[in-house]
Amino acid sequence: MQRDIKENQTEINDIWEDSDDIWDEIAALAMSINAINELKQRIALLENELKYVNRDHNMMMKSGE
Repeated sequence: MQRDIKENQTEINDIWEDSDDIWDEIAALAMSINAINELKQRIALLENELKYVNRDHNMMMKSGE
């Protein structure tokens, strides 16, 4: 019985260690997703800014003709 208890204790410890690794991986994944979302927001702002720059440029070119 003591042998079974020790084996089970070892298995439980292994499971806890594995769960810690999983939580670390989830945290890293969440940080990566957050960084990707921040980049997407910056790209969206740049695209919007370029749209207005192009509009203003086209208006200036038409008025100069």
